[in-house]
Amino acid sequence: MNLPQINVSAVGNWIVIIGIAVFIAALLGLGIFALIMFLKYNKIIRLFKKIGSSIQLVGSDKGMFERISVAGDYWLRTRKFKKVLARPKLQITKNEYWYYEREDGEWMNFVIDDIDELLKEASVKYIDEDMRLQRLGIQKNLEKRYAKTSFWDKYGNAIMGIGFVLLVTICLIILFNKLDDLVKTFPQAAEAIAKMADAVNNIATRQGSGMVPINETII
Repeated sequence: MNLPQINVSAVGNWIVIIGIAVFIAALLGLGIFALIMFLKYNKIIRLFKKIGSSIQLVGSDKGMFERISVAGDYWLRTRKFKKVLARPKLQITKNEYWYYEREDGEWMNFVIDDIDELLKEASVKYIDEDMRLQRLGIQKNLEKRYAKTSFWDKYGNAIMGIGFVLLVTICLIILFNKLDDLVKTFPQAAEAIAKMADAVNNIATRQGSGMVPINETII
């Protein structure tokens, strides 16, 4: 009985192709799932809480409005906080909602109140003298820092420094050239001094040969 021959190379190629196709399909599926989740959880949730004596931002999350009935009712489902809340009514910016966690653990949707209006309602006239003085100090510092300065005030020191360096450099170049010329004249001067010494020696020799001692000439 003859068994059919299997082309191992062709089977291997098909396995590789199928593996690549499965990998691409998985990546495509993950990308579609991530896109769907991004589009669904399109609400930004900010959670604030009292820590110590101040209100601080303690976390941020994404949320979505989920339909809960055929009557058009929705609730808010958060992603990381794992909370289901009533649909918020107070919106900070588009698709952004702030919540404050009370001492009893309940979350309360809120917005920042108009401080000026609250002060007016309370008939409070509040002037922060420290803030005003700080503002004046900052203004003075900015005026000094960004005040217009003349060209010489801005670049005078640099120009004088560059000029001094150039002047010293020129003087050194002239001095080195003079020293070079002086060094070149040293052999000539030495030769002239040697010739002068030879001439003096010759004169002394000539005079010595023609001189007669006085004691020998007088009898």
